Amino acid sequence: MDWNKFRAWAENAATNLLASAKKFKESGTLDRCAKVIAIVAFGADGEASQLERRKGIRAIAKRTNDAFDFTDMVDKVDEEIKTLERAKEAGDLDLGVAELIRKIGKVTREDALFLMEVAIGVANADGAQGEEAFSASEKAVVRKLALQFNLNPADFGL
Repeated sequence: MDWNKFRAWAENAATNLLASAKKFKESGTLDRCAKVIAIVAFGADGEASQLERRKGIRAIAKRTNDAFDFTDMVDKVDEEIKTLERAKEAGDLDLGVAELIRKIGKVTREDALFLMEVAIGVANADGAQGEEAFSASEKAVVRKLALQFNLNPADFGL
């Protein structure tokens, strides 16, 4: 799937997701999104820039029609990043990433596509628009997420 097709798909998905924003509040979406942001922002390279955090939080707010309190979103993302920071300090960031991926658990296809949109947004936060913005480590971690969600990584250029 090329970038323009993905962008068109994402815009269509956003329209559909906005209509069901209340559902997100009750479904654990914020917890899963916070884990995805931490995995991509910190798990890929051991650092989470403010730009990556903001991009992920903005994606959640936009796609859920501001269903979540901003402070709650920041706190959840920071909590998950701290989990990975502790794993890194213990010498096993990969294990920390694997544990967060496991905690995301099984998701519906709709939620999986939404989480991939968040992941790709975070991965693109520190680069130019398009697939070339992904570093190799970001591609690897986003690919793991796609596989966890039973999605074909090739559909996302991974």
